[in-house]
Amino acid sequence: MEKSKLHYSWLIFVGCCVMSFVGLGLIINTQGLFFTPVGKDLGFTRTQIALMLTIQNITQMITMPIAGKMFPKYNAKVLLTGSFLVFAGAIIACSTFNNLYMFYAAGIVMGIVQPFCVSLVLPIFLGNWFEKKLGLALGIAAALSGLGGTIFNPVVSNIILTYGWRKAYIFIGVIALILVLPFTLFVMVFKPADKGLYPYGVDPSQIKADKQLEESGVTAKEAYKSAPFYLFCIAMVVLQMVGGIVQHVSAHIVNIGYSLNVGATVVSGIMLGAATGKFIIGFLLDKWSSKLVTCIYATIGFVGWLGLNVALNQQVMVASGFVIGIAQALVLVALPFFVKKAFGTREYSAIISTMSLLGALASAASVYIGGAFFDATGSYRIPLSLNSAYFAIALITICIATASKKKTVVELEVNN
Repeated sequence: MEKSKLHYSWLIFVGCCVMSFVGLGLIINTQGLFFTPVGKDLGFTRTQIALMLTIQNITQMITMPIAGKMFPKYNAKVLLTGSFLVFAGAIIACSTFNNLYMFYAAGIVMGIVQPFCVSLVLPIFLGNWFEKKLGLALGIAAALSGLGGTIFNPVVSNIILTYGWRKAYIFIGVIALILVLPFTLFVMVFKPADKGLYPYGVDPSQIKADKQLEESGVTAKEAYKSAPFYLFCIAMVVLQMVGGIVQHVSAHIVNIGYSLNVGATVVSGIMLGAATGKFIIGFLLDKWSSKLVTCIYATIGFVGWLGLNVALNQQVMVASGFVIGIAQALVLVALPFFVKKAFGTREYSAIISTMSLLGALASAASVYIGGAFFDATGSYRIPLSLNSAYFAIALITICIATASKKKTVVELEVNN
């Protein structure tokens, strides 16, 4: 009878799914809808109001490693609830703004708390709670962010058109609080040991002491001295640089002679592919070897960007976009999975937050670099070609890292 009881890790999984669906799908993925109506109503340019999102992203880069270090030390319910109250509250506050700098201030505030309640929630909490089925949990939870964006974008767009952008900001904030707070207040727990439990998939009869499981793996300082860490960092950087160029896809389509609607269709294909790829990779990671999964997804990414680069008709471009989206799961799901398997749970939150910081910097730089290549050459061909090359680099570094991780981590644990 005891074996059939639902493991608490699945409640954590549901909480992570809701936070991904709402935090990313509702709040983050709909912000672009406000650029035009807010700018038109208040007299701002699109660039001026869009700078709020840039400021938000830069700020979260600064606080990301801080969040990774705070989660193990402080009550997770307090951190999650407090940060999400601020996050959603800032969105609601935007409904009252008339000054451009108020939006920038909101961007700073949201950026400060975003790592605590959005960016790091999935890799840290699911990484702590799942020893088995981690790939499945990460894949489904990550896929729900894209599903949330697909569902909420037309809803929020309709509210903006019908009731105005101020009411839409209030709608987003209130709905987000209603959906998320029950989980942050009553469900989310940082690690199984906090409830006297073990991660899903761990047999308690094989564990001699709680301390042995809780401290399995290596410290962040030890990880930073290992070759796999730097190989994973290289993979994170190049794959996030790929993600930065996604922002230029619509502009590339227009630049080669197609309409903006075609560009938007290709981007929609990327979003749909991303949701599909995340969902599928979750199953594959739990069933197949890391090298095989990496090889498949890196090849898909290579082919997708090559296809978009040489495509001469709309159908091929949309298909390439879908394939490109599938490959995004390599950085969004597979890398956190590999890092957890490589370094264990001991200081996983600090390790993954450091890598995420590097990835965020790379993504931001890539957006600028892509624009610079276009300004210099009048084309996006070079950035698109580089994206194919980045997947080849990621394939090599991940395969080497996952092949050497066991030896390296064992040596570090023994020396410790």
